[in-house]
Amino acid sequence: MSLGCQRDLFVVPDDVTYLNTAYLAPRLRSVRAAGIAGVERRDAPWEIGTEAFFEEVEEVRALFARLIDAEADDVAIVPSVSHGLATAANNLAVPARSRIVVASEQFPSNVYAWHTAGARAAARVEHLAPDALLNAIDKTSSVVAVPQVHFTGGIEIDIAAVAGRCRETKTALVLDLTQSAGARPFSVRETEADFVAVAAYKWLLGPYGLAFLWVHPRHHGGRPIEQGWANRADSDDFARLVEYRDEYRHGARRFDGGQKNSFMTMPMAKAALEQLLAWGVPAIHVALSAWTQKLAEAAESENIAVRPCGHMAALTFPGGVPANLPQKLRERRVFVSVRGNSIRVAPHLHNDENDIDRLLAALD
Repeated sequence: MSLGCQRDLFVVPDDVTYLNTAYLAPRLRSVRAAGIAGVERRDAPWEIGTEAFFEEVEEVRALFARLIDAEADDVAIVPSVSHGLATAANNLAVPARSRIVVASEQFPSNVYAWHTAGARAAARVEHLAPDALLNAIDKTSSVVAVPQVHFTGGIEIDIAAVAGRCRETKTALVLDLTQSAGARPFSVRETEADFVAVAAYKWLLGPYGLAFLWVHPRHHGGRPIEQGWANRADSDDFARLVEYRDEYRHGARRFDGGQKNSFMTMPMAKAALEQLLAWGVPAIHVALSAWTQKLAEAAESENIAVRPCGHMAALTFPGGVPANLPQKLRERRVFVSVRGNSIRVAPHLHNDENDIDRLLAALD
């Protein structure tokens, strides 16, 4: 399937060049409508049956599982990536004097949890450049915690190679796919990772305050970091809730966050995931990669250095990004993010070649 510009499906004004999906996703009209309908539904609690606490959650769980080629039973719904990674850190063995390997300068959510776990176990946390990760994974490493795509400018980590090395050395693998899931094809079956976390509000085009945690079946008997009532067996029988159960619901559901079934966020997540699956992640990736490649070609003629990395691109400045440049771009209604010594450009299907022209004109 070849995807053209889908701007009419997004709530993006014509005079705005929004190139910041890696910061906050542009809003799909269908997702906005689902959120409004959810708020209005909550206005009439007398019409909300007990099944509402479970049915849509399971639909969303299954949709996300399809997106990463997984089983719904292996997916937990959590309030944030940091919640999911705290769960991972709570359920992986970190022997004393072992090494926890993380990618240098990756997003803090997949760092702080390991600093805490390392301090608790007297293990060492090592921050390494992406190209140094493979050589650092050996029998002394207990956990490797990395993104598939680095958030600063789209540098891809060879997850297949990292996963293979982790299997060889019996090192646990924890992935943060927040900057890739939904924009780059991924199959969890090909990595055999231990935990995979994804925030909903970026490339999944969903709401804030929602994330997903894929949990390998070998960890399904683990310890959740909170004890929500809905995670226990037979919790859908409201008449028997005080017949307290030690057993959890099946699969990774024991790790679900409390109050996961927001009557606003669940419909929004469902609408977003349905649209992504209708487009197809491979088709999305092809379209966004073509866009960033066109940006690189157009920028070359303007002597602007652009590094396209699939669905993202980085505009680099040898002396660093000029201090007033972000503000100047905003005045032109061009929106990007500054990360390190580069401008991060993160388009989506609402963008077309006119946005390339507007970006380059504003830079000029």
